[in-house]
Amino acid sequence: MGAWLGGIVLESPLGLQSLPWVAAVVTLLGLIGTLWSWHGDVKDKNSKKQETCVV
Repeated sequence: MGAWLGGIVLESPLGLQSLPWVAAVVTLLGLIGTLWSWHGDVKDKNSKKQETCVV
């Protein structure tokens, strides 16, 4: 996917100058996705703990 997106950016009028910006945005989106997934996992574990503690 990265090579495909890089090819599109290189063929665009902005060319090589915009490639670092696109790489930074893709990296940022990956980080956001990772944190969102991690947050959901922690949230699910906390809800399971509360369910098992209720007597």
